[in-house]
Amino acid sequence: LAVHARRDPTLDLDNVPVVLWQYQDVICANRAAKALGVKKHMRPDPARALVAPADGKLVHAFCRDWPGPRVRYGPYNAASREFFDALAQALRDATGGAATKLEKGSIDEAFVELAAPPRDAKAFCLRVKRAVEAGAGNQTS
Repeated sequence: LAVHARRDPTLDLDNVPVVLWQYQDVICANRAAKALGVKKHMRPDPARALVAPADGKLVHAFCRDWPGPRVRYGPYNAASREFFDALAQALRDATGGAATKLEKGSIDEAFVELAAPPRDAKAFCLRVKRAVEAGAGNQTS
């Protein structure tokens, strides 16, 4: 959803229920939509019925027309590269270049192994989170 919000600033992911779907399948929902009962892999019509009373939105995944219609992964892959580049830089900055292991879990999830535990884990995580959000331009959790 963050990739769509970057391209459509009218998507208020913090306050309005928003659901992303493709091929008659809900693939992502923000917290507001989940609070109304939207679940991953439900059909779009039941999801629409849940979010409509709260002025929620259903957003279709980016598509290409030829050959197909098919999902166009380019915008998602570009955002993923930005995220991982920003995370790697944030970890280098936060650890002073100390050895860290960064493993890609999915297009938007990472596993991090630090060479040594930070003195203040909460402050360290917050610093990395803020740096990644600034570098990638998306909210992180």
